[in-house]
Amino acid sequence: MELLIVLIAGVFLAKLGNHQNPRNYSLLILSIFGICYFFAWKYLNFYRLIFEPTNDFLYLENVSLIGITIGFVLLAQKLQKYDVFVGLMVTIFCVCAVASFSLDRQIKHKVSDLGGYFDKNVSGFYRSNAKLENVEVFDHEAGGFRMKVPGTWDKLKHSSGQWYFKNNIDGLNSVELRPRCFHESDLSLAEIVNNNILTSLAQNISIEKICGSDDQVFECLTLSTGNIGTQYSEFWRWYLVNEKNRQSIEVDLIFDGDSPIPRTEAKAILNSLKLYELPHPLPYCINSVDWF
Repeated sequence: MELLIVLIAGVFLAKLGNHQNPRNYSLLILSIFGICYFFAWKYLNFYRLIFEPTNDFLYLENVSLIGITIGFVLLAQKLQKYDVFVGLMVTIFCVCAVASFSLDRQIKHKVSDLGGYFDKNVSGFYRSNAKLENVEVFDHEAGGFRMKVPGTWDKLKHSSGQWYFKNNIDGLNSVELRPRCFHESDLSLAEIVNNNILTSLAQNISIEKICGSDDQVFECLTLSTGNIGTQYSEFWRWYLVNEKNRQSIEVDLIFDGDSPIPRTEAKAILNSLKLYELPHPLPYCINSVDWF
C-alpha cells in the first residue's frame, strides 16, 4: 500500500513540466500525499494492527484512501483560488507531521479508545471487599503510586534495586507481586498489551485482556494461564497509563498453585492502589529486562 501511494504520487509529479505553476503544483502533490502517507495511512495501519479487521474492510480502506487522495489533487486543479488551496494543504501537512511525531502516543490512544479497545470495566474484576490483615503501605516513588500489602508477604529487594513481594502459603501455593513503572515508553497501551498477547500466543499460553478508560486514564489487565514448561499456574499483568502526565505503571502477579486465597488478596491489593502527583521531569524507571 505504501509503495502504491508513492508510485501514484510519482505519476502526478511526472506531469510537473506541463503545469503552469510547477512550484505550487509540486507543493500540492507532496503535501496531499504527505498527509496520506505520514498521517492517514500511519494511523489506519495502527488501527489494522490493533483490531485486526476483515479483509473486506482493509480493501475498502485502501481504495477509499487512494480515491480521496487522487480526488483532492484533481479537485485542487479546478479551483479558482488554487494558490490558497495549495497553502492550506501545506499548512495541514505541517500540522499533521508535527502531530504525528510529537503526539503519536496520544493519537494512538485516541484511535484505540474510539475504536472500542477500552470498552470494559477493569476495576470490576479486582474490586474486592476483602480486608487485608496487618497491612503495610508500599510507596512506589518512581511510579507515583502506593498500595496496601498484607504483612504476611515478604518484602524483598532485587539486585537491580527494585522492591517486590512474595508469599509462600504452603508447599504448593505461592504468589509474587512485582510493581514497576515505564514512563519513558513511547508505545501506546494498546501496542504494549498486544505485544504481550502475541508473545504469549507464540508460546502457546492462553491469555485474555480486559481494558477500560476514564478521562485520559487507560487501564488494562491481562490474564495468562500457565502450561507445561512455564514456572507459574496463572499470571496477571495490570497496566495503567495516565496520558495527562505520561505516568505509566505496571503490576505483575504470579501465582503458583490453585488456592483462591492469594488471588483474593491480590485483588484487594489492586483495589487499594492509589495514584499521586509525580514531579517533572518524571522519575527514572528501572527497565524490566534489567529486573527479572
